[in-house]
Amino acid sequence: MSPCRHSGFGYLLYTPNTDCPDRARVVRWNISSGDTQVNTRCGGIEVLGLLQDRLGLKGVFWDAIGSLNEHFGLLGYVVIGVFIVSWIVSIAIYKLRRYDDINVKTL
Repeated sequence: MSPCRHSGFGYLLYTPNTDCPDRARVVRWNISSGDTQVNTRCGGIEVLGLLQDRLGLKGVFWDAIGSLNEHFGLLGYVVIGVFIVSWIVSIAIYKLRRYDDINVKTL
């Protein structure tokens, strides 16, 4: 049995075990990529909203940006959804590729 084999959904998500560097890498990559996507998109919307406000830009695109800025609280729910979906995809990839069955050699 591999030293990576553990049970429990929460363990897979929150505990990058030092006995299992692959699991730690998957968890860290998932959290980092999701965080980067969310920060980039939210920051981009904020910057575009500032440009629209300061420069008085008009049009369909700029109206959409203004609407997003007015309803930024709703965007928080989208952010939570992005994290949930990315964790589910991460778990699915981990399980489908059978990373638990890989023998890890330690030094």
